[in-house]
Amino acid sequence: MSPNSSTDCHRLNQAVLVFSGFNIRAVVAFCRFATRWKIPFHIVAVSENDPIFQTAYAKHVFLIRDSSELCDKQVLKWMNEIRTLNRLDRVVVLPTSEYLNRFLLLHRSTFEDAGHVIPLAESSLYDQLSDKKSFAEICQKHGLGIPREFDSQPVQLPFVAKPLRYASTKTGKQLKPWLITNEDEQAEFQGKEVEADFFFQEYVQGKSIYLLYYVSSTDSDVCFSQENLIQQSNGGSIVAARTADAHFAPVADDYLKMLKSLGFHGVIMVELKQTNGQYTMIESNPRFWGPIQFVIDQGVPIVRQFMTELGFDNMSKCQTVPVPNQDLLYFWSGGISEAAQPLAFHNYTPDNFSNDYPMLICNDVFLRDDTIELYAQEFRKQQ
Repeated sequence: MSPNSSTDCHRLNQAVLVFSGFNIRAVVAFCRFATRWKIPFHIVAVSENDPIFQTAYAKHVFLIRDSSELCDKQVLKWMNEIRTLNRLDRVVVLPTSEYLNRFLLLHRSTFEDAGHVIPLAESSLYDQLSDKKSFAEICQKHGLGIPREFDSQPVQLPFVAKPLRYASTKTGKQLKPWLITNEDEQAEFQGKEVEADFFFQEYVQGKSIYLLYYVSSTDSDVCFSQENLIQQSNGGSIVAARTADAHFAPVADDYLKMLKSLGFHGVIMVELKQTNGQYTMIESNPRFWGPIQFVIDQGVPIVRQFMTELGFDNMSKCQTVPVPNQDLLYFWSGGISEAAQPLAFHNYTPDNFSNDYPMLICNDVFLRDDTIELYAQEFRKQQ
């Protein structure tokens, strides 16, 4: 059952199932949102060491997994137990991580035949949007800028090696992009990876932009954008960001039209590089992205519209959408770890970071009453 099902969702008694342990920033952001809007939710923790236990939302943990691997029969059992214990009509699973989403899509019929909801695009479309090669081909077909591609691994540095698909067909392991800027990184890539699992693109410099959408099934689309300032190494998680204006530019409407033409509905992030006024697509993620707290803090109703169209009508429909605060920043101090080095600065400098730090730390994603223990835990790890 898709989120735009013809079923009258407003008559249904439902709750959200949240899988924690991965993409914890997005998990916490949703828990805050759901608490504020009185949306019932239940958490499955990945282990006893799940960071969720360092937050105020530990009381929502329904069970702790025995393994990080998921089993469709076991997950269905959990969903049915939550439904029975809470006298629900159905359970909606929150799409918070790539591994979880692909598992849900693989077993979608099992869960939806039992009456539950997997609010994701159809599997083939999800793969086209999430896999970097296929999404680049779609964008190119629609006249949207993509990085120059090489027929084989280039000799000249720097370049980017991107996986053709989520997992290697040879080893089965999850694949991630490589930013190769020197000979040592190139040798490491060649020693660890199967070249046939990758394709190669130029390294595009410029502002790092996220176009952030809820693509609606009822034309109640929401779009926002952020400029990423600091990022973990090798294209890792965003550490600091600020409001951008790309959602006012024609490129935002171009991507929205393309996504709608493909039949996509749901949440999605499209990463771009902006160079001399031109936008180049880097990748997309059709799921909750890590710094989604930023759009919630800004009052941008991406999550609200997503939940509303799923039939959670707790949100006030007469509430006005606030004008985004240009001075509000996003910051995740816990992302500045040893493993994240060297940090990448996009159109930003270490001196900028030092000057802005007092304002950044005031907006830290975990330096808040409901997650102060998690903030302290991450702070101790940095010492």
